Amino acid sequence: MKICSIIIAFILTSCGVKTELNDKDLKWLVYEPKDTLVFQTEHGDLDTTIIIDKKIFYPGYNPVEIHDKYLPEIGQIWYYNKNTPYINDAKELVYLEKNKPDHRAEGFISYLNETFFFDSDNFDKTDTTISIDSKTYSDLIEITSSHRISLECNTIERIWWSVSEGIVKYETCEGIFWTKK
Repeated sequence: MKICSIIIAFILTSCGVKTELNDKDLKWLVYEPKDTLVFQTEHGDLDTTIIIDKKIFYPGYNPVEIHDKYLPEIGQIWYYNKNTPYINDAKELVYLEKNKPDHRAEGFISYLNETFFFDSDNFDKTDTTISIDSKTYSDLIEITSSHRISLECNTIERIWWSVSEGIVKYETCEGIFWTKK
């Protein structure tokens, strides 16, 4: 009986405890497959992005990989945009990984050629409201790139992210504003 208890205790402690993305983390996973995002400049140029896939999962068991004592949960959203270079079937828009239950998820938002990292870029809740086609967005987070990957600005300088609807506006390095239609 004592050996059985030791074996059960060993199995339970060696498998790790699963973490879960909480509501604060999940606010970044607002899109669903087949959502279509259409952006337009003030000059009438259009750009379309299609959400391809969304996954929230625990990675498969790998005896070589060590996850500390917690099994991380991962959330991903994939998209397609014909104007994005180096894209095959899809490109990752949002990647979240929560490694410990009492910590915030880490990851990034990557759109077109710019990546915004949760741990080093500027994610500022703003009191600004944006009105687009008679719809007002007041739940905005302004995301500004720190150019962690490259000192050059490749495409996007800033994103306005609605907690309820995702990207509603972005500005390129050339000062061109794209708004959601």
